[in-house]
Amino acid sequence: LHRELNAFYLDNERDFRFFGYMKAPIKRIQKKYRYQILMRLNSGKREQIEAIYKISLPYKTKSVLVQVEENPNNLT
Repeated sequence: LHRELNAFYLDNERDFRFFGYMKAPIKRIQKKYRYQILMRLNSGKREQIEAIYKISLPYKTKSVLVQVEENPNNLT
């Protein structure tokens, strides 16, 4: 997922203010590891947000949870 999102970022770099990935502050919950990819886009970039959803959706499986949040209140 990171590779695809990174490629999308590189193709649309002017629309992003930040792009990075890291282990989540709480790295494991219920024996499951957590990572996060943080992106900040310039305002008014709805088509890029829709593309991020489209890129992310195929990675969601029975054993992998993928969530995309817009304007999250808590990053833990």
